Amino acid sequence: MKVFYIQLLIALFVIGYLPELSAQSHPEGTYYSMMGNVTNVVFTPKKGNYLQAEFFFFDGDREKALLKPLDKKTKILEGKFDDNTFVRLMPDKPLVKFYFLSEYRRVYNVGLLASSKKTMRRARKQFKALKTDPLLGKYLLLHPTSAFHQKNTHKIVFFSEKPVVGKEDLTKVKTSFKAGESIWAVAYFSRPLSDGWYQWYLTRRKELRFGIGILEDNKKSDFVTSIDLIRTLPLTTIDLQKNYAVFALVPKKGHQGMYLSSALLVTELMAQLEPTDHLMGIGLVEKHSYSRKIFGTFTLDASQGMKKVKALHKTLKKKNLARYQLPKAQMNNPALNKQVLQAIQRFGQAGGWKETFHKVVITSPDWQTITHESTGNIMGRMIEAACAAKWPDGHCTYQYFYFVQDHQGGGKYSQTVRRHATGRQYTIDCQKIK
Repeated sequence: MKVFYIQLLIALFVIGYLPELSAQSHPEGTYYSMMGNVTNVVFTPKKGNYLQAEFFFFDGDREKALLKPLDKKTKILEGKFDDNTFVRLMPDKPLVKFYFLSEYRRVYNVGLLASSKKTMRRARKQFKALKTDPLLGKYLLLHPTSAFHQKNTHKIVFFSEKPVVGKEDLTKVKTSFKAGESIWAVAYFSRPLSDGWYQWYLTRRKELRFGIGILEDNKKSDFVTSIDLIRTLPLTTIDLQKNYAVFALVPKKGHQGMYLSSALLVTELMAQLEPTDHLMGIGLVEKHSYSRKIFGTFTLDASQGMKKVKALHKTLKKKNLARYQLPKAQMNNPALNKQVLQAIQRFGQAGGWKETFHKVVITSPDWQTITHESTGNIMGRMIEAACAAKWPDGHCTYQYFYFVQDHQGGGKYSQTVRRHATGRQYTIDCQKIK
């Protein structure tokens, strides 16, 4: 009974002091900097194990950041400046190492702080070692899915099978493929796509932009041959919360993880390759320009397996054609239809267009009045029409155009219809436009 009583007292004593034992000892007061543009840092402990850090710079500027421990096991703290760059602190009394991270969490500078100038002088060796710090230029992720993710941040990596991110089978990672083989791609990010810093790679509909093409060599970022249009990948709300994106660049069938139109153009590019090996590049597109910020390359051997590629392209093309129907007419006016057809035929012939237009559908329910921006005077009236055409190679398309009649005064308009503007074009089954 006596032993039990003593053990109980010890247990109560330990429990009573648990908060004290778990509390981390943060730096406090003024620390002197061993970094070119920082003079000193003032640390102020805050409630809840937070730490206020105010950085003073040589140019007179100062920046504050509220830091908190990354976890309970380490002394590492991290915070964010107003410009959304990060600072990471690694206290090791009497010194404190700190890292400056970009908005994409890449280490661009490292410094050392000392609790006194005397300590600072004694730490010259540690200061010299900062120039070769292994974390310089690296990405420091808060929640990497794996060590493989951390290593390949802002890279696009290719797999022979659909990978499970976080549990990647490294035997499936490949840098070279044969034409017709399945190619899966994973783009690894430093932050979730929803954080806002990847907005330049997203469309207004929150789709991820990418471009693919043939590279002359691994040093140049410009494609020798590339897809004419920037393509997009569909993303769900859950996808936007992730710090990676997975999609099938060349699936075995269908268009897994990619829009049908995008998969069609990718296979079209590959189906046109010469029967030799090619260096292929794929990168995310920032606004409307390609860059190597998030990029990946692989070698494609097109000397064999092209039958599979062409068969897949044919399947996707047939599936894509089935999606499109000629728009329904919103205005029934045979005489106007004839005028519009003649107008687009004249315009196409004058421009040397290859396609031959033979059918139009007016898609506007009525004429729209055009007025002068400054005076408000009536300039004419406009309608929209879908114009169907056949090309020399046998495929068919329809394209939207705007047509106008000029105003002649007194509420009267010219009988001549002319093309005013050109809209999007779609491929369609020729049987649907007869």
